[in-house]
This record gives sequence, structure tokens and C-alpha cells, in this order.
Amino acid sequence: MDITITYLGHSSFKVSDSHSSLVIDPYEDGSVPGLSFPKGVEANKVLVSHEHADHNATSYVSLIPQPDFDIEVSSIDCFHDDKHGALRGPNKIHILKIEDTTLVHLGDLGHDLDEEVIKKLGDVTILFAPINGHFTLGSEAIFSLYQKINPKIIIPMHYYRKDDGSGYPDDNEIDKFLSHFKSDSVLKVDKSFNLESVPKDTKVIIF
Repeated sequence: MDITITYLGHSSFKVSDSHSSLVIDPYEDGSVPGLSFPKGVEANKVLVSHEHADHNATSYVSLIPQPDFDIEVSSIDCFHDDKHGALRGPNKIHILKIEDTTLVHLGDLGHDLDEEVIKKLGDVTILFAPINGHFTLGSEAIFSLYQKINPKIIIPMHYYRKDDGSGYPDDNEIDKFLSHFKSDSVLKVDKSFNLESVPKDTKVIIF
């Protein structure tokens, strides 16, 4: 299995196998404090969780036609808030399947998920989860959801990064989230990793 995940900033990632690639939630320059979307990003498809500028900049990705695209993509409709979208509108959860590997990107999820939706996610290998706590669910709510979904690995996103001051301010959500895990189960990587290279005891990946 040749799956590579590249962090593009905020909630945006590129997911590639040996044949196909896609980008999730590219953001407009200036929409996320301290961040500009990387130049020259190419992919076969672009997925958008919702129509906010920090998630829907599809024109920033150069599309490369791929007639034999082999990443299976499906989605589940949900909301950006806990008021059925009245505050911030709809949101989509994207489910990616590459052979026997399932990756789930929660977008800007703003509410808990019921058992029926969790069943639809299946056996999740990697869960991309927002932890901002204002625009999305916070670290404690996401940890609770992590326990229900039980992915092999979770990748926090959409949080304030103290190292470079980027992202929307939050209440130190990343440290709160990591406090639930042993330090030796947290893997810190630079910009990308290949899934085969991840140690078996890894529970959290931090970019």
C-alpha cells in the first residue's frame, strides 16, 4: 500500500496513492491568519467540505486529468454548527477508500455524530478532525468522538499553531487534545508521510 499524506495547512491535505491524488479543503490566501496556500499544488480531484473561503479555493489546485482515478470517494451531509446549520451552514464529511484503507475528513464539523453515521464511516484508518472549539468542535468533543469512531490514527487540524502563530486563535486546543495521549503514541512529522512508514503504536500524527 503506497499512501502519502501531505499537509497543506489549516484543514487542507493532499492524499495520494501510486496512481491517483486529491486535495481536500484548499484555502484562499488571506483567509487563514498567517497562512498562504502552497504554490504549484497539483491533483486529480479537489474536495470541498463547505463553501467558506478557508476551505473552498479549488482554483488554487491545478487539476491533472486521470481517467483511471482509483480513490473511492463518498460523503455524508452534516452541519458546521450544532443548530442544524443555522449559524454557519452545511458541512460534508468525506470518506476516502484506497484498497482496505479508509480515511475520513470531518471538514468543519460542529456537532456530535450519532451511531448511524458512525457506522457509515466503517473501520477508519485515519481520521482528520478539527479541534478549534469555536468554529468547529473543540478538543474534548473531538476526543469523545475519537473514542466512538476508534480510528487507528487521528490527525488534528484547524487549530492555532503556536510555533508560527498561524490559524484562528483558540484556547490552546492542541495541547488539551494531546494531553489524552501518551507522548510515545504521538508522531510529529514535517510536511508529509507515507502510511507504511508510520510506527504501529502511533495514535496521533501532528504536522
